[in-house]
This record gives sequence, structure tokens and C-alpha cells, in this order.
Amino acid sequence: MCGGLRYFGRYVVETIGNAGEAWFGLAGDQDGTAHLTITHRIAIYKEVGPPLCVEATGTVDGMTGLLFGFEGTFRLRNDSTLVFRPT
Repeated sequence: MCGGLRYFGRYVVETIGNAGEAWFGLAGDQDGTAHLTITHRIAIYKEVGPPLCVEATGTVDGMTGLLFGFEGTFRLRNDSTLVFRPT
């Protein structure tokens, strides 16, 4: 499943555990940065071409500004929505 859809048939499914690290930042009056550890990433491809769906999950640690001290999990959805949840 990816993006709320179940893919059957001739698709290439790429699943990566411990997929890396990233940084997230807020701009403007409510600035802040967070460190993301990507613990799982899934991508669905037709046989060739760009992915049809990509989602990632992992942990987040707030580093500066509004996010300072925040600890929790995140989900990067296929529609590019980033959702943080406290632990």
C-alpha cells in the first residue's frame, strides 16, 4: 500500500529500511529546524518512469526555533504533506 492505494499486477515496489537522514526547516516568523531519520521508504513504479507513489516514515528531533525540543515521528505522504506526531 502506498498513498492509501493497494497496487497489484506489474509494478516495481522499492522498499528501503534505514533510508537515510534529512533536515526540515520552517521559514518566516515561526522559524525552526528539525533532523529527520528516515526509517522506512516505499516507492511504487510502473515498469519504467517516475514513481507513481512515494512515502517515508521515521523519527524527528527538533533542533532550533519553534521545533526546538520536539521529539516524535513523521510521515511524508505521497502528496508531499509532512505530518509530525509527538512521542
